Amino acid sequence: MTEKYEHAYEVYKLIMEDYRSESKAEDRKVARDLHRAKKLGKAANFIWQKIGKRQPLGSIVLRRK
Repeated sequence: MTEKYEHAYEVYKLIMEDYRSESKAEDRKVARDLHRAKKLGKAANFIWQKIGKRQPLGSIVLRRK
């Protein structure tokens, strides 16, 4: 079971690294994707709980305002 979550965590990391490296010319696309990123953040928190790790990508996960 843990392997599944670790795999999901790796996929999440790749997605968020790609998300952060988008050029500023795509600001509108990024804004449109914020909702998706928040969902990813929630999923990642769930995954981290399951594999018993602390949140290593703190700055990547979007915070609620």
